[in-house]
Amino acid sequence: MTKRFVVLMLAVLAFSAAVPAMAQVDPWFVYLYNQTSKELLRVYQDGTQESFNLGLDENTYVGGFDMAFTYTGSQVAFCTVQYPPDGSLGTATLVVRDIEAQTNLQTLDLGKAIGCRVGQQGYGGMMDSILSVSLARYMPGDPNADISLPAWQILLLEPYMGMTLFELNANSPEVAAAGIANPGSMLPYVQRIDASSVIFAAVPYGIGGGAEWPAYRWKLNDSVEPMQIWGNVTLDTLSLTDEKVWVSADPNRPAVQPFGPIPPYNIVKLADRNDEEQVIYYTGEWVVADAKFINNGRQVAVLLMSGADANNPNPPQINKWVAIDRNGNVTNLYGEHFYAPLAAAPDGYVILDLTEPAEGETIRTYTLVYGTDAGQTTLWSVQLEDFSQSWEIAWAAPTADDSSIQPFNIP
Repeated sequence: MTKRFVVLMLAVLAFSAAVPAMAQVDPWFVYLYNQTSKELLRVYQDGTQESFNLGLDENTYVGGFDMAFTYTGSQVAFCTVQYPPDGSLGTATLVVRDIEAQTNLQTLDLGKAIGCRVGQQGYGGMMDSILSVSLARYMPGDPNADISLPAWQILLLEPYMGMTLFELNANSPEVAAAGIANPGSMLPYVQRIDASSVIFAAVPYGIGGGAEWPAYRWKLNDSVEPMQIWGNVTLDTLSLTDEKVWVSADPNRPAVQPFGPIPPYNIVKLADRNDEEQVIYYTGEWVVADAKFINNGRQVAVLLMSGADANNPNPPQINKWVAIDRNGNVTNLYGEHFYAPLAAAPDGYVILDLTEPAEGETIRTYTLVYGTDAGQTTLWSVQLEDFSQSWEIAWAAPTADDSSIQPFNIP
């Protein structure tokens, strides 16, 4: 029996086993990522901080949305593409990095590509034993394309040895049988990895925009079948109950016109583990832009955005967060702001508030706020005159399971 076969079987067994309830990371922390300095800032629940370098040069772009973190937040995986000066196809590289040691555990050359992505749902299996990587190899018709390779791939890898355990690509028979066709190329967004399948959204490469795409379940080494719900980019899930929440548009209810090229979303929908759907929130006065489980699953946070004004070509953009509990009660969560993304955190949530300077001022402020039922606390804040510096939430510690929560009961 070869070493490769032994490692493969161990990885598959770890992947296939039922995942037990896992303890909350303690003390818990949040990672903020600076795209300019390539720095991860670890902010603990008491406000103390540690900074870590990702070993990336200034010309390599990786966003926090493209990173996958292990359950404890000790390691991060991401994929980069380096393009040569002559404009030909780039070279994709998978990096698995020990954050505290600031060393790479894996640097895997994935070959020629125009795009690659790990994504926030990239890890799967017990002990984070499986890692997904999506690749867009080329655009059909590109004279530089290596057509011996498929136009796109999803690879399931053992992250430390770098071995490919399973692969789905544009030329796979099950892809053709499912009727997946794309005249360009695709960079699949993996939404979930479980013991026997991968759910992914078929996101076209390089076209930008879009809020909802076709989604599919890839049954490993078996078939590909269409999936409802999972192609919505706002989708959030709660592992304990297997509930899904996302924003949508109900054309039979009043809605306001959004600023940008997104649908006039006016509702929040929830599906239980049996995919039974219900509307848990509606407004005809704001654009419903995002929804996330918070407070250990006891509430859903909803991002509301002001709409376009036909009488004012340059109206101020106003956003706010509200929260819905499982009895349908709606409360204000975070007041009007310019830009303040949110993530679930143990017993509550965290918000990274960006305050732009007023006219005549030159200071931009980022503030990380931790909120619970007891109120809100500032964990970190920075003032910047260099507007090339930008921060984002890359990861927040997983929340503990709350077995006392009841199904949503919306009047």
